Amino acid sequence: HLQVPFGGMTSKFLRFADMLVPNSDYTMNYFKKRANIKNGKMVTVPNGVDVKQFKRGEDDDKVKRGYDLTNNKIIGYVGRISREKGVQYLIDAFKMVRDKRDDVKLLLIGPYLDSEYGDFIYYSDLVSKIRDYRIEDDVIFTGVIGHEDIPPYYNACDILSFPSDWEEPFGIVSIEALACGKPVIVTDSGAFREIIRDGRNGFIVPKKDPHAIAEKIMLLLDDEALRKSLSQSAAESAKFYSFESIAKRYEELYERLI
Repeated sequence: HLQVPFGGMTSKFLRFADMLVPNSDYTMNYFKKRANIKNGKMVTVPNGVDVKQFKRGEDDDKVKRGYDLTNNKIIGYVGRISREKGVQYLIDAFKMVRDKRDDVKLLLIGPYLDSEYGDFIYYSDLVSKIRDYRIEDDVIFTGVIGHEDIPPYYNACDILSFPSDWEEPFGIVSIEALACGKPVIVTDSGAFREIIRDGRNGFIVPKKDPHAIAEKIMLLLDDEALRKSLSQSAAESAKFYSFESIAKRYEELYERLI
């Protein structure tokens, strides 16, 4: 099972496998080039999401009350607070949106301590940027939230954005957000291109382009009908990644191999 790109000696052992299962077409193409894997020896099976756990309207008011966000539109991010995730571009974009609207908040959900797979130096730089922008009261870092506790955080958000600055091998947070019926704004990165249908369940923008992120956020905030339409399509598209659907694909693959 190929989750992330890797090379060196490890990739040389791939030729001993009967079948390789990358989690995205992006990962598959990487190994085709890197490890010279022949056609027919790889089948893409994406990561899955528990649609019974991640679904619309799960305790979102609890999160809003806890962070005093009840009367605000909330832009959310879920993931490591680290440089390759491009959080600085989302903060830049949020500043542009905040200059036009005073009812928005930015909720950054994920670890920022080095010991928790975050990047504390990078986090400190972001805090300085936020102070320079004078939006300290509008940006919230939650720190680590347990996976079992995170669905209400998705549901508290009106829009999710994942502005990655590297090629994402998959991006589970994107399908979790979709399952909660949230429009998603992602960068033109790795497997995001396979998950997000531009203009249907979210938007794809260029990397390192806060202006493009801000534009899509404003479009979704200003057009409630569009936001609801994308929300419906998001929840529908997440069914493709349900655990039941993914398990069925593995079952068929195992039967074929046997």
